Amino acid sequence: MRREIIILISAWFLFTSFATANNIINPFIGLYMLSLGASTLLIGYAYAFNSLTSLVSRIPFSNLADKYGISKFILLGLALNSLSIILLILIPEPSFILLARAIQGIGLSFFLPPILSYTVNIRIKGFKDSEVVAYVSTGVALAQFMGPMIASFIFLIKGFTSLFLAALAFSLAGIGVLFLLPIKENSKPNPLTLYKKDSFLASIRRIMHKGFMLNMLSRFFASYTFGTIMAFLPLLVTLDFEMPKQEVGFLFAVGAIPNIFARALSAKISLGGEGSVLILGTSFITLSSLLFALSPNLSLIWIGMVLNGLGFGFFVPSSISLTGKLIPNEHKTLGMGLHTMMIDLGMGIGSLIPPFLLTQIGFKGIFFFSALLSFFGLMIQFLANRYHKTENKGL
Repeated sequence: MRREIIILISAWFLFTSFATANNIINPFIGLYMLSLGASTLLIGYAYAFNSLTSLVSRIPFSNLADKYGISKFILLGLALNSLSIILLILIPEPSFILLARAIQGIGLSFFLPPILSYTVNIRIKGFKDSEVVAYVSTGVALAQFMGPMIASFIFLIKGFTSLFLAALAFSLAGIGVLFLLPIKENSKPNPLTLYKKDSFLASIRRIMHKGFMLNMLSRFFASYTFGTIMAFLPLLVTLDFEMPKQEVGFLFAVGAIPNIFARALSAKISLGGEGSVLILGTSFITLSSLLFALSPNLSLIWIGMVLNGLGFGFFVPSSISLTGKLIPNEHKTLGMGLHTMMIDLGMGIGSLIPPFLLTQIGFKGIFFFSALLSFFGLMIQFLANRYHKTENKGL
């Protein structure tokens, strides 16, 4: 039991340190670029580069991680993430910010599928699989609270450079923990034997059945909404509502508090099936985007962030847990790579499309469009739930 708890803590801390570093930076990168004279279009590119470079590199690296061991890829992900932050500190130019965001995206493609694969295979006596995933994922939600809070306090006192230094410290802490509590491989496949049976295309075919693809589409539309919020909500509240820049971090931190509790609660209410929790989460996500689109003042923006936190708190761990059940064990990391690829695609497009719509429909219009797409994702999730029941998968 002691060994199982250490495994759980190591996975939780790796998630938390990586996500805290990124959540210190993400709400402020657009404001930082504005201070350097960048346009809203270039800001959209900066957020999109992060997701799209991760998208392109996600599948090859996930397949290799299944073959050669996940711990090396987790370490490389943390190292690349640290390198991207160092570039932000050393070279304050918009073009190099794009490069830093691209490197950060590649680091994410190294880090996320292996750590998710590791998490869904953790077995602890007395805990259901969905509970383990939910509890580990609370580290991400805690990071979504701590990161913006830390960033706001540092920005208020020291400015952007100190903010990036704090992010670097968290990223390097993850590397330190990886050496202190090394990841034990879920299995040690021999690439000369096991992978003669399944080629890359054969592995993809085994994973990409209808239920998995519906789950991927649902994740795409939720991620589109998240991408739009991360990139353009700071601009909406500072430019349209004149919120002080240092309060932007507090806004995101407020959304993270219900996210933490919803993730822990999802472990309990998912016992009847993850699909119903996904419906609940997507409903909150859709409603929050509507509030951002229709809000006449900052009060509803704050309420929208609370609902958004609840939505993603219910949605994310249930989506991961369900995906883990839909993937053959020998292709777990590759399957998680495909699943999280939809996160990259959704966030990338959610950052890339709004700047082109901005001049026609304004900030509130792009959030209304996001709400429509989120509602479409909700309808897909209903179809996915019906499919899983029909197939008697017991999900």
